[in-house]
Amino acid sequence: METTKVSSTVETEITTSTDGKNTYEIKKTFKNREGDKAIVILLYPTKNADNIAADDNTTQHIVSHINDLNLSELRIINLFSKVVTGGKMSYKGLQPDDDNLAYIESIMSNKDFKEYKFVIAWGCSMSSSKVCSECKKRVLEMFIKHSADGKAYNIVPQDANIDEFAPHPLWLGIRYKFAKWQLNPLKISKNLIDKMYPN
Repeated sequence: METTKVSSTVETEITTSTDGKNTYEIKKTFKNREGDKAIVILLYPTKNADNIAADDNTTQHIVSHINDLNLSELRIINLFSKVVTGGKMSYKGLQPDDDNLAYIESIMSNKDFKEYKFVIAWGCSMSSSKVCSECKKRVLEMFIKHSADGKAYNIVPQDANIDEFAPHPLWLGIRYKFAKWQLNPLKISKNLIDKMYPN
């Protein structure tokens, strides 16, 4: 018989607008744990300061695979900052979230950005939205502006052949919940951006 004990504390920090209607970043620090630090970009948040302790399914899937991904710190940002409750983001009236995009660029321009693995995980949903595609393109352009080598990552299950640029953790959690996940290097270039998101 064997007993295994893990002593770990997860500290959660959230950056929101004053009224709580927009969430710009959720940061999780896994205390007493060695590993890499990652910034993961998704689509839109469901969390604000009022429900900070309740992780949504997407965050739960990432945290469940934190050992696979070898992470000690996780920073979650999104293409859009408006907090969505009770469903999915509506395409109707959707506009680029310029304040949020400025926040993302402030992260990329910070000198400690190179200490993080930048993980693109916004999935293929909302792919028919021109506004969403525009925001994805802008984020990738900002990334190559601030990252000389253009090296980013996506999340993929080991031993699975997935031909998708940036699989979403919720989709991965449904189909590959029990697989081991890993960070797969991506090379972001102007040619790639122009091919994926032509004008």
